[in-house]
Amino acid sequence: MFLTNTLLISRLTYPSLTRVKSFLLLVFLLGTYVSSWAQCPVWVATEKKVVVFSPNRLIGEPYPNPIPIPVNGAQNADIKWTWTLAGTNRGQEIGVTDSTRLNTTFDIQKIIQSHQDLEGTSFTLTYFITGVGKDATTGQPCQSFATIDVVVLVKIHPYNAITPNSDDTNDEWFIDYLYNYPDANIVIFDRWGQPVFESTGYQYEEKPFKGKFNGKDLPSGTYMYRITPSEEYGTIYGNLTIVR
Repeated sequence: MFLTNTLLISRLTYPSLTRVKSFLLLVFLLGTYVSSWAQCPVWVATEKKVVVFSPNRLIGEPYPNPIPIPVNGAQNADIKWTWTLAGTNRGQEIGVTDSTRLNTTFDIQKIIQSHQDLEGTSFTLTYFITGVGKDATTGQPCQSFATIDVVVLVKIHPYNAITPNSDDTNDEWFIDYLYNYPDANIVIFDRWGQPVFESTGYQYEEKPFKGKFNGKDLPSGTYMYRITPSEEYGTIYGNLTIVR
């Protein structure tokens, strides 16, 4: 029998332990938890999707923090992690962790560092978690399986100023790594909140913002932008200055 439930960040609750008489493994993350009942109950709770950002080493960005996996101590139990690059058979087992520790982490940095050919692109890693323990009565192993999709995104880097004076230097607004997000939505607003430019990631490569609105030069000043690269990425805001 399989049961699913949803854990909310503002109302995080734990399954009752009062009726559990044998091995119980608890892995708590926000998201969906699955219970598989056989000779012994095994619980594995996973977040369906985690979003991290691949660092730009050229500007010294740090690697993502390890993904925390809080574990409620279970005797004679292990957690085995394997990863697979989504849509391929590229993957490997990455070790077994003693789940009797109160907290376990998986270091996403190791995967990104070992596959530098993936840097500069967005991709998804799927982690397969296996909880293994022994039934206190029968001594037979009991297992539970869960997966986490880790979406590794590339940060975009919008410039904060343009000088559209036709000298071929900063005449257009550059947004580094926007090509990773062809469906991105880009909007620029004037000081009164009126949109003066709107585009998508795909269109922007061909027709970037050059400080014009309806074919006329916009005045010097500070404008605000809103960029939504993707649903997983979310929305970012910032200021753009036009200097003439």
